[in-house]
Amino acid sequence: MAPSAVISSLLFSALFSFVVIFNGVLQPYCALGWWQWMYRVSPFTYFIEGLLGQAIGGTVINCAPHEFVPVIPPSGSTCAKYLDPFMSYAGSYLADPSATSTCLFCPYCTTDEYMFTAFNIEASHHWRNLGIMLSITAFNAYMESLMMYLISFAVHIQTISIKMCAPS
Repeated sequence: MAPSAVISSLLFSALFSFVVIFNGVLQPYCALGWWQWMYRVSPFTYFIEGLLGQAIGGTVINCAPHEFVPVIPPSGSTCAKYLDPFMSYAGSYLADPSATSTCLFCPYCTTDEYMFTAFNIEASHHWRNLGIMLSITAFNAYMESLMMYLISFAVHIQTISIKMCAPS
């Protein structure tokens, strides 16, 4: 317990900034470095993954013209023939599969691929994330009740001991 409301708000702000920084959205998972363990500890990670996965997961991506990556295939080969092994593994698409000079390659087909690559978010984890969030909520409610009971019990014991020690 903080001694005052001001110190409590300062502590909350400092601790909540860690939760927001390490949830994998403001700072992508791959950029966290050795702090990746904080990604799994932060409950906000599961909250954000659940929300984003449900909101934009499974949507087809259409790359804008400036988002295509130009790739030059070997001479005598089409874009589809040259990039098919990679595309079947990585999931992507070509603007013109029959092109032979410059392949315009979009690295993502769905939002799931982008969210996993950039932010380590999987849309299929929504039920897992709901279970984790419910578990965290139940644990916090239980711990709050336990602490309130222990504090009130300690105050009650202290009151009894003061009454017993008081001269009559």
